[in-house]
Amino acid sequence: MLIARKTKIATIAVPKEYLNDVVGALISLGLIQPIPMNQQDGGNKELKDLYRNVTQARSKCEEISQVIGVSLRPEDSPAKFTSKDWINNANEALREFEDIRKIIEPKIEEIMQLQKMLEEYARLAESIRPLNTLDIDLSQKPEFFGYLVAVVEENKLSKLLDSVGHEDVFIETAGIYGYSVGIIVLYRRAYEKEIEKVFSRLSVKPLVIPEELPQNPAKAYARLQELILSLRKSLEIEASQYLPSLLSVYSKLTVVEAALLLLNTSVITGSFAAIKGYIDPDKADSIKELIRNLTRGLYLFSVEESKDVPVIPTVVRVPKLLKPFHNLVMQYGAPLPNEIVPTIFVAVTFPLIFALMFPDAGHALAVALFGAYYYYTRKSDYGLLFIYLGMAAFITGFLAGEFFGPILHFGELVWHGHPPMESPVEAASPTEALFRLIGLSLRVGAFILIAGVTLSFINSLISRDYEKAFLSKLPKLILFGVPLTGFLFLSTHEALGVIYDAALGGASTLYGKLIRYSFFFSILGLLVLEPLYELAKHGKQVKIGMLLMSSFMEVFESILLLIGNTVSFLRILGLALAHSGIMYGFASMTERAFEGGIIGIMLGVIAYVFGNILGIALEGIVAYAHCTRLHFYEWFTKFYSGKGKIFAPIKIRTKVLFQTQY
Repeated sequence: MLIARKTKIATIAVPKEYLNDVVGALISLGLIQPIPMNQQDGGNKELKDLYRNVTQARSKCEEISQVIGVSLRPEDSPAKFTSKDWINNANEALREFEDIRKIIEPKIEEIMQLQKMLEEYARLAESIRPLNTLDIDLSQKPEFFGYLVAVVEENKLSKLLDSVGHEDVFIETAGIYGYSVGIIVLYRRAYEKEIEKVFSRLSVKPLVIPEELPQNPAKAYARLQELILSLRKSLEIEASQYLPSLLSVYSKLTVVEAALLLLNTSVITGSFAAIKGYIDPDKADSIKELIRNLTRGLYLFSVEESKDVPVIPTVVRVPKLLKPFHNLVMQYGAPLPNEIVPTIFVAVTFPLIFALMFPDAGHALAVALFGAYYYYTRKSDYGLLFIYLGMAAFITGFLAGEFFGPILHFGELVWHGHPPMESPVEAASPTEALFRLIGLSLRVGAFILIAGVTLSFINSLISRDYEKAFLSKLPKLILFGVPLTGFLFLSTHEALGVIYDAALGGASTLYGKLIRYSFFFSILGLLVLEPLYELAKHGKQVKIGMLLMSSFMEVFESILLLIGNTVSFLRILGLALAHSGIMYGFASMTERAFEGGIIGIMLGVIAYVFGNILGIALEGIVAYAHCTRLHFYEWFTKFYSGKGKIFAPIKIRTKVLFQTQY
């Protein structure tokens, strides 16, 4: 779980009559990632053509499902076959697909027309929605005055009022939806041309209802809702009519596609067949036992180390509860063989940093509840991640005395006005609280950076790259580790004081001397150790000038990273302050509004609810983004390459049944 294990290459040779059974078992259990064995002779052309046809049919099924508005999940329908011969099964699946396609395709045009009508009705209903309560017959044309009905964007309404302001022109609001306002304009006939010019200049179009609908906004809107409901039911009926057969053939196509992929990478002769691919080394014995049982002992099975391969697939085992954090790591990249995978560390540091940036127990509770809903409705690992982040932020919010902002005075109720992680925005002593938060940010940053360079050194030892470990990685470990250790055990003032004394003063303390001399020797090591080693190893063939230039650039970059990456962790402080500041601002606004009587109280409640929604959504997203950046850029670049390739065996997602089983 901590170290990515490289896969091994297995070669399986079996009598041809057992090939179908072996292929079925391998794809059902997901045991092998095939390596093509027949590249030189181009393989079996008929088999390749069959595989291409199956892939195209499977893709066509997905296109049809999108058109008719259904979701195809192979696991929802078992794949039923009449034999165990995968070529016969592929042809059978293709014939079934053709039969279904001939039935469905003539209906697709009709379904698309229904969908187009539905979209048009929905668009029209949306345009009328601000006027859905206006019960007036637009077909009637009064003799002495005229009127127009329109939907105006909110930001154009004041311009319209200013442009047509006249005692003989009357504008009334008929309804509001979002940022659109429905209006009715009454005017004397003499002003008709002038009003039309104003409407044209402001790009406001009078409402025009299609002739087939009632010329009454309220009745037209109601009629559109009926039509939309009717069309949706028609589409649901059409979709449900074809879903079972389409899903059945889709499941079969996905299975035979996987089987043909494995067959296409194999070598098949008149009597024997050979399959080659990457396997999980821990499953080698169980695969061997499976093949032995399927072939009654008539098999050859060999396992060898992966060699002469640009990128060897790696196996990483992660418990289900840590899967959300592993997905985050995989977003950066897959591990190389024998590389430390930081999933366990990320499971601690990611929630911790997010929680420090998002210290509000109420907001955290909302994030956790959303995560629970998302996890149980979508079965998504992101839902579980939101639960973890919400739980962590609930703890920091509790320690900060924040529960949906300061207006509820949670800190006073629980901590008697002295929360241990009080925000500088609300603290009695803002300076003290600010330095406490700065120290916490730098302490977290120091720990993560020291861990990063330490893991980099360990990675080189694990991969037995001792030259890089001691010539480059160890000096960097000393360069980062010695000065940053002070932030872990000393106060911020003391750590910064010692570093300043070591850099510009007399290095009066033992720790100051250690920082000064370790910095000097680590820089010297980075500059000369690798060039001297290359010179001793290769002699005059080495371009010593180029090596020294490369070493100088590495030293320059390392010093910049030491300073820049450490300071970058102050974004923890910045986002925590921003979150508290936003909520404090909305709390102040609400308290002032409460002084304005009942209307003020109502407006204050609305403002505070809006502020909390803004804090949960906006600040939550920003904290997540910056937390990801601190891990990917400031930390992973120190020790994790992300340049590997994850072991991806062929595995089907549905149950396979043969004729004898149903």
